[in-house]
Amino acid sequence: MESEKQSGPLQKLSRNYGIDALRIVSMLMIVVLHILGNGGIIENSKSTNFWVAWFLEIACFCAVNCYALISGYVGVFSKYKIGNLAYIWCQVAFYSVLITMGFKVFCPQSVGKTEILSAFLPIVSKQYWYVTAYAILFLFIPFLNAGIEKLSQKQLGFFLGSIFVFSSLLQPVIHHFWGDVFLLGAGYSALWLIILYVLGGYIHKYGLFDKIKRHRTSVFLYLFLLSTLITWCSKFLLETFSKRFFGKTTGVDIFINYQSITMVASAVFLLLAFEKINFAPAVTKIIAFLSPLAFSVYLIHVQHLVFEKILKDRFLWVADRPLYQMLPLVLAIALAIYIICSAIDFIRLELFKAVKLKTLLQNAENRIK
Repeated sequence: MESEKQSGPLQKLSRNYGIDALRIVSMLMIVVLHILGNGGIIENSKSTNFWVAWFLEIACFCAVNCYALISGYVGVFSKYKIGNLAYIWCQVAFYSVLITMGFKVFCPQSVGKTEILSAFLPIVSKQYWYVTAYAILFLFIPFLNAGIEKLSQKQLGFFLGSIFVFSSLLQPVIHHFWGDVFLLGAGYSALWLIILYVLGGYIHKYGLFDKIKRHRTSVFLYLFLLSTLITWCSKFLLETFSKRFFGKTTGVDIFINYQSITMVASAVFLLLAFEKINFAPAVTKIIAFLSPLAFSVYLIHVQHLVFEKILKDRFLWVADRPLYQMLPLVLAIALAIYIICSAIDFIRLELFKAVKLKTLLQNAENRIK
């Protein structure tokens, strides 16, 4: 998907390879999250390994927020095509059905009638929470874009500021006393993606922290690391003192969720860091090749049968390795999964091109219109 920059509604569109690069990096971070969590490393690591693994987990936790911000950054000035949602459905169903059928052949006891039906209806059956939430977001994009276009910068800024005060800044206190009063599901919801979409659109239209001119990328990367460190320290301090005063750990992960103000800040800082990066022509070719494959890395390795039957606790052996081995192993495994999934998706992409799927969907949309 292309990223566009404009100062007015009719400005010529241009590709931003920094945003494409962030899409790739964010997906790699998501793979790292699942290796640490679902792979069993964090729960089974001890002492220094435990806290270093948690630092890496927290550093990567903003990746989903990054993806939602990118949707708004890219989509705010893009031409809305309902065929794009149909294409995503085809992409999701392709892997959902293919992987389910593969398990039915090689591991038949793991697949029943319900799993087969769900495979053909991946969005409504919540095979992937993000896809289901994004499908709802997608239907609201024309209204969101119209609002971003019509509201002044001050109005839109006040709107977003008010939302984040309650949903992120005060979220730990509100959630502790009254629970999920705004029904944001700790960020696992369409409403949260909608909020981040508007924020991404605001950043693209009006910019953010534009007064930081020199060394802009490095400054925002340092701010990202600072936000990560604050979140990590909050967990360390809360876990240490809750054990001492209450005899058990309680409330230690209040900042480790998508709604957390530090997680939102981390995602924004990464977006701003990558926004202005200029890559060499050779690098842009690699980014242009990998970017369209990134989403399927998620679709393949998070497909529930793969997630539970193949990846679940698969990397316990990494947890007790010396730190100098554990970190490189986590990154190497994540990179290997990313490369394998990308290679698989390259075949899918060529297949879709061969049948001219995008053209067929566009023609169908035109006929409906």
